[in-house]
Amino acid sequence: MSEFFDNKRKNTDSLMEFARGLMNRSDVTVLIETHKEAIDSVTPSQAMQVLDSLIAEGFSVPDVKANVAKILNVFFPSLNSFEWEKPGPGHFLHYLMLENREAEKRMQELRMQECRMQEKNYKKDITFSILTD
Repeated sequence: MSEFFDNKRKNTDSLMEFARGLMNRSDVTVLIETHKEAIDSVTPSQAMQVLDSLIAEGFSVPDVKANVAKILNVFFPSLNSFEWEKPGPGHFLHYLMLENREAEKRMQELRMQECRMQEKNYKKDITFSILTD
């Protein structure tokens, strides 16, 4: 059992080294190659632990915020494939997830409407320029 915890600790330490290197503007390609094993198995809780630890180590919040997208982009494939037990009906997270899906649908509809409106305006501009030339 202690081997499991040692591996988790090594993994988290490796992720921290990666994040520190990224924050200090080291070569990202080398960092990814060096810490590939840890990056490929990062969990959501480890990702949040890394970000929290960066601030605890003294990196400023604006600096962490400026680099969080880069860090999470590297972690994304592993985080995206992470399987977790979704809460069932009756749990507040279940309802929040349903609300998020509905919000995503509505945003997609708005994007499509915006595209149609831009397309109409584009056609009007072309027609107007042809008529005025």
